[in-house]
Amino acid sequence: MEQRRFIDYLKGKGFAKGTIESVFKTGSAAINYAWKNEMLLNPIPMVSVGQHLAKYKMPKVERWRPLEIKEVALLFDNANNDRLTRYMMLLIGCSSRPTAAIEVCGSRIDREVGTIDLLLSGEAQTNKYRPTVRLPSFIESIYHDQNLVSQSPAVPNLNNLRNRQWAEMRERAGLDELVVPSSFRHTMARWLRSQGVEPWHASSQLGHKRKGNEITEIYAPNDPAYLEEALNAVEGYFAKVYEKSDALKCFEGLKNYSPRCGLVAISEGEAR
Repeated sequence: MEQRRFIDYLKGKGFAKGTIESVFKTGSAAINYAWKNEMLLNPIPMVSVGQHLAKYKMPKVERWRPLEIKEVALLFDNANNDRLTRYMMLLIGCSSRPTAAIEVCGSRIDREVGTIDLLLSGEAQTNKYRPTVRLPSFIESIYHDQNLVSQSPAVPNLNNLRNRQWAEMRERAGLDELVVPSSFRHTMARWLRSQGVEPWHASSQLGHKRKGNEITEIYAPNDPAYLEEALNAVEGYFAKVYEKSDALKCFEGLKNYSPRCGLVAISEGEAR
């Protein structure tokens, strides 16, 4: 009864379903720890947040939105440091979740094969699968000394970059709060679909792991044709952003970059 009252209290405070579930997940972990370490005489069953909230018609909370090419160019033009620029390039080039993009390092690049392994060395795959993707030319252009994030040897404060610096860049660009790092992943997913990329290529690029493909995924990255369609679509997208961004044209890391606009299948007016 008390748990249900607490759920109702959190909902009344305006918390989203996902946030309430996270609170209960943390509480459940703490209770299990206490029971296993004999701090409690008996385990305490936890109610289902989802089942309890089913009685309410909770509105869907939007946390991101897809971006137009001109908006992505605006973000690049208002990025006031090297790390933000490279971070957004990785978000486009890898089409990955924000954490994977910000954690990828130069040592995960195989220039000979032409791939980026998004899984950090020594880490195990989780439900948020980190695939091996093709290496776009614009990412290869900012690779140097096994480093991708910055020419500075200093380790970036990742939370600062994703939160405060991102928010300041977005404000300078005059964009709304639904423009978040995750917007890039959803934007690229829509772009891949709009370009007619074969579903297997698109799902593999995005890290949508499918049962039964474990062996294929081990050897596929060594195939020269691996994710070729996805790579071409990614190259074409960045080329369009590059053409609209003055900052990218002046970016030192792209001085040897040649846009591949010919890879884009749809017209400028249709690009989102």
